[in-house]
Amino acid sequence: MNSNDPFDGISAFFDSPLWSIASLLLQVFFILLWAALVYWTYQDAKRRIREPAFIAGSVALSLLIPYLGAIIYLIIRPPEYLVEERERELELLALEQRLSPDDAEGRAMVGRLLDREGGGELESGAFSRALNEAGVARANEIAQLEERVRDLEFRLRVGAGGNPDEVPDGDDTGRWRRPARKRRRDER
Repeated sequence: MNSNDPFDGISAFFDSPLWSIASLLLQVFFILLWAALVYWTYQDAKRRIREPAFIAGSVALSLLIPYLGAIIYLIIRPPEYLVEERERELELLALEQRLSPDDAEGRAMVGRLLDREGGGELESGAFSRALNEAGVARANEIAQLEERVRDLEFRLRVGAGGNPDEVPDGDDTGRWRRPARKRRRDER
């Protein structure tokens, strides 16, 4: 077996069953990697893109051009998730609602930001609905809630035999101050 060909050892390795197994495992690995990239592209596109046609196009690109399609999608995909975009839009809506009615410059600035982000086509009723759906409370709702809490505290004090004229102490110890009438009498 002494031949003059220096590549006999290399040829023997590539003809061996070890190389056949390694070659098969490499092929399976690259096929699984390709399938994983297609699946990742689909999942990521679903979280970033609203239009089903663009999602299907992204997946087709990743499927038809192995490996390179996923890289192309990675380059051209939208920079943020739909959830993040919606949160930013709701933050802008909440900011606009918090601005005072006489702050025309601030409202105009928020309006321009909303227009740039694609949320400017909402009318004021849609703004309110979007804020309500997101759980944003308005100032009047908070005032109503505080009034109900005060009313409940009053009823609890009266129901527990307390004096309704007593005012809670500000030291957060849960003690009650003397009634206002008694305090005024002591001050004289």
